[in-house]
Amino acid sequence: MSAKDENKFITESGINLLHIPAKNPCKYALALMDVLFTDEEMAHSCYVVSSKSTKPPLNQKKVQLIDGAGMNMLSRGAFLASHVRGAGVSASRRILSTMTAPTIELKVCSRTGDVEHICHETFRSEQDFKAFIRMAGLLWHMKTVDGVKDKRICTIRCLKDALKASNVDGTYLLLHEAAYQLSSDVVTLKRANTNRAKGIERHHTTKAIVLDTGLKDKFGPLELVNNGEPVTVYGFLTQKAARAAQKVLIECKEERTRAGEAAAKPNAIPFIEQPISTFEIDGMAKNSRWVVVNEANATPHTEDLEKLQSSISKLRAVLKTPEYFATDVAGLIDQLIGLEDVVPVMSGHYFEHSLQQLCHRLGIITVVRNGEGYTSSLSEGLHCF
Repeated sequence: MSAKDENKFITESGINLLHIPAKNPCKYALALMDVLFTDEEMAHSCYVVSSKSTKPPLNQKKVQLIDGAGMNMLSRGAFLASHVRGAGVSASRRILSTMTAPTIELKVCSRTGDVEHICHETFRSEQDFKAFIRMAGLLWHMKTVDGVKDKRICTIRCLKDALKASNVDGTYLLLHEAAYQLSSDVVTLKRANTNRAKGIERHHTTKAIVLDTGLKDKFGPLELVNNGEPVTVYGFLTQKAARAAQKVLIECKEERTRAGEAAAKPNAIPFIEQPISTFEIDGMAKNSRWVVVNEANATPHTEDLEKLQSSISKLRAVLKTPEYFATDVAGLIDQLIGLEDVVPVMSGHYFEHSLQQLCHRLGIITVVRNGEGYTSSLSEGLHCF
């Protein structure tokens, strides 16, 4: 640079802007503004003319030293200054390339549990992007499907792909943090253990109810309903809606069974009219007079007792007006027609004594382990009726 060109970058106070070292390239422009403008100018002026502000603009000749070609010249000065101060040629070149590169801003989503956060990340180079990924985690390109943000398109590995993905309509960038993944995995494992334990209790305790001598003496011989498997019941406002739903439920279950999947979830079933009530029964047994409802859990709690009481009330409504209800089990509602009442049972592997006593006071039979299998409170002489 000639002496004439260098004089352009000497301020009125005699400071040569080319001699300001670029210790932090990201804040280099701010360092220049501190030299070019006083605190009073910055407080009572705006950077450029704007219709949204009544403040006068800053001296535009000085602003041009920061913007455009002037910035390129200054960044070269920063390169020279840092090189002179011992930063080394390679470090100086990195500073130069960083100062002259355009800034890319990306909108990135992240999640903490069920809470979603949106932030704006800025990058000047591929190195910036790589450093961000190393510290933050994986960056995924996600697609919104049916209003639910849940389908991953690909993993973003470079800044160019990130910029391209950010411009695709109906998609977004999701930061998949390692800490969130670990938390999610722990929750999944806990749910899996709970579901596995609950499934075992459902299977064993419902079949134990049919074989229990106390229940047989009190209510007569019992047989399993739906082989003792869980049943979801849907209630509707009209008989027509219930009949239509029964058909749809059976078709959905058969279709998903053919595909080797579990029964369709409620929000995935194309109901013509949405149900006004939905409840699940862990297991049932019946005879010509009674239907026994089993609420099974590995470790029963008071919340499970409340669920059982709610299920009893709803199932009694089914017995009175079965034509307003539907299930995904063919003919199940017909099996309940003509039955007199519901017999509530709560069963579990580890059953706190205080909760057992509460069940007995409420007229609920308990089924617990006795060292050999499961036995009811009726067989133990604890009469609930």
